[in-house]
Amino acid sequence: MENKIRKIISLIFSNRHLLHEKCGQNTCNLMSILQLETLRFIKDNKPSMKSVAGYLKIKPPSATSLVNDLVSSGLVKRSHGKNDRRVTNLVITGKGISTVKISLESAMKKMSEKLKNLNEHEQEALISILNKII
Repeated sequence: MENKIRKIISLIFSNRHLLHEKCGQNTCNLMSILQLETLRFIKDNKPSMKSVAGYLKIKPPSATSLVNDLVSSGLVKRSHGKNDRRVTNLVITGKGISTVKISLESAMKKMSEKLKNLNEHEQEALISILNKII
Protein backbone atom coordinates (compact mmCIF):
# COMPACT_ATOMS: atom_id res chain seq x y z
CA MET A 1 0.00 0.00 0.00
CA GLU A 2 2.83 2.40 0.86
CA ASN A 3 4.34 2.06 -2.63
CA LYS A 4 0.96 2.80 -4.22
CA ILE A 5 0.57 5.93 -2.13
CA ARG A 6 4.06 7.11 -3.09
CA LYS A 7 3.31 6.45 -6.76
CA ILE A 8 -0.01 8.33 -6.55
CA ILE A 9 1.65 11.31 -4.87
CA SER A 10 4.38 11.32 -7.50
CA LEU A 11 1.86 11.15 -10.36
CA ILE A 12 -0.30 13.90 -8.89
CA PHE A 13 2.77 16.10 -8.49
CA SER A 14 3.91 15.38 -12.06
CA ASN A 15 0.46 16.12 -13.48
CA ARG A 16 0.13 19.28 -11.41
CA HIS A 17 3.51 20.40 -12.68
CA LEU A 18 2.54 19.57 -16.26
CA LEU A 19 -0.73 21.49 -15.94
CA HIS A 20 1.05 24.50 -14.45
CA GLU A 21 3.76 24.35 -17.13
CA LYS A 22 1.28 24.06 -20.01
CA CYS A 23 -1.41 26.41 -18.71
CA GLY A 24 0.32 28.38 -16.02
CA GLN A 25 2.14 31.67 -15.78
CA ASN A 26 3.07 33.22 -19.14
CA THR A 27 1.20 30.54 -21.05
CA CYS A 28 -2.48 31.40 -20.62
CA ASN A 29 -2.09 35.10 -21.35
CA LEU A 30 0.12 35.93 -18.36
CA MET A 31 -2.29 34.41 -15.85
CA SER A 32 -1.62 31.72 -13.33
CA ILE A 33 -4.15 28.91 -13.02
CA LEU A 34 -5.06 30.27 -9.57
CA GLN A 35 -5.75 33.75 -10.97
CA LEU A 36 -7.78 32.29 -13.83
CA GLU A 37 -9.88 30.12 -11.53
CA THR A 38 -10.38 33.06 -9.16
CA LEU A 39 -11.57 35.26 -12.03
CA ARG A 40 -13.92 32.53 -13.25
CA PHE A 41 -15.34 32.13 -9.73
CA ILE A 42 -15.84 35.88 -9.35
CA LYS A 43 -17.49 36.08 -12.77
CA ASP A 44 -19.96 33.32 -11.90
CA ASN A 45 -20.72 34.29 -8.28
CA LYS A 46 -19.99 37.97 -7.47
CA PRO A 47 -18.66 36.68 -4.13
CA SER A 48 -17.34 38.22 -0.95
CA MET A 49 -13.64 37.96 -0.16
CA LYS A 50 -14.46 35.30 2.44
CA SER A 51 -16.24 33.24 -0.24
CA VAL A 52 -13.21 33.46 -2.53
CA ALA A 53 -10.92 32.26 0.26
CA GLY A 54 -13.29 29.40 1.07
CA TYR A 55 -13.64 28.36 -2.56
CA LEU A 56 -9.88 28.37 -3.14
CA LYS A 57 -9.23 26.78 0.27
CA ILE A 58 -6.73 29.48 1.19
CA LYS A 59 -6.43 31.88 4.12
CA PRO A 60 -8.27 35.22 3.80
CA PRO A 61 -5.01 37.28 3.71
CA SER A 62 -3.84 35.19 0.75
CA ALA A 63 -7.17 35.72 -1.00
CA THR A 64 -6.90 39.46 -0.35
CA SER A 65 -3.43 39.58 -1.91
CA LEU A 66 -4.62 37.60 -4.93
CA VAL A 67 -7.71 39.79 -5.41
CA ASN A 68 -5.69 42.98 -4.91
CA ASP A 69 -3.55 41.96 -7.88
CA LEU A 70 -6.67 41.34 -9.98
CA VAL A 71 -8.11 44.72 -8.92
CA SER A 72 -4.88 46.59 -9.72
CA SER A 73 -4.84 44.88 -13.13
CA GLY A 74 -8.34 46.19 -13.81
CA LEU A 75 -9.84 42.70 -14.02
CA VAL A 76 -12.00 42.89 -10.88
CA LYS A 77 -13.59 45.69 -8.87
CA ARG A 78 -14.97 45.83 -5.38
CA SER A 79 -18.66 46.65 -5.05
CA HIS A 80 -20.01 47.95 -1.73
CA GLY A 81 -23.52 47.12 -0.57
CA LYS A 82 -26.14 49.83 -1.01
CA ASN A 83 -27.53 49.44 2.50
CA ASP A 84 -24.36 48.38 4.30
CA ARG A 85 -20.99 49.71 3.09
CA ARG A 86 -19.23 47.08 5.19
CA VAL A 87 -20.49 44.43 2.76
CA THR A 88 -18.10 44.17 -0.19
CA ASN A 89 -18.59 41.85 -3.10
CA LEU A 90 -16.26 41.30 -6.02
CA VAL A 91 -17.38 41.93 -9.57
CA ILE A 92 -15.51 41.09 -12.75
CA THR A 93 -14.90 43.95 -15.19
CA GLY A 94 -15.27 43.88 -18.97
CA LYS A 95 -11.51 43.49 -19.24
CA GLY A 96 -11.72 40.58 -16.78
CA ILE A 97 -14.46 38.87 -18.79
CA SER A 98 -12.45 39.03 -22.00
CA THR A 99 -9.32 37.86 -20.16
CA VAL A 100 -11.19 34.85 -18.74
CA LYS A 101 -12.58 34.00 -22.17
CA ILE A 102 -9.20 34.16 -23.92
CA SER A 103 -7.32 32.40 -21.11
CA LEU A 104 -9.90 29.61 -20.76
CA GLU A 105 -9.87 29.01 -24.51
CA SER A 106 -6.09 28.72 -24.39
CA ALA A 107 -6.15 26.41 -21.36
CA MET A 108 -8.92 24.27 -22.87
CA LYS A 109 -7.01 23.87 -26.12
CA LYS A 110 -3.87 22.81 -24.30
CA MET A 111 -5.75 20.44 -22.00
CA SER A 112 -7.62 18.84 -24.89
CA GLU A 113 -4.26 18.10 -26.51
CA LYS A 114 -3.20 16.23 -23.38
CA LEU A 115 -6.53 14.41 -23.07
CA LYS A 116 -6.22 13.05 -26.61
CA ASN A 117 -4.01 10.39 -25.02
CA LEU A 118 -7.12 9.05 -23.24
CA ASN A 119 -10.15 7.48 -24.90
CA GLU A 120 -13.69 8.57 -23.96
CA HIS A 121 -14.04 5.89 -21.27
CA GLU A 122 -10.68 6.80 -19.71
CA GLN A 123 -11.62 10.50 -19.67
CA GLU A 124 -14.87 9.69 -17.85
CA ALA A 125 -12.96 7.46 -15.42
CA LEU A 126 -10.48 10.28 -14.76
CA ILE A 127 -13.32 12.69 -13.96
CA SER A 128 -14.92 10.13 -11.65
CA ILE A 129 -11.67 9.38 -9.84
CA LEU A 130 -10.78 13.06 -9.36
CA ASN A 131 -14.27 13.74 -7.98
CA LYS A 132 -13.92 10.86 -5.52
CA ILE A 133 -10.55 12.12 -4.34
CA ILE A 134 -11.88 15.64 -3.83
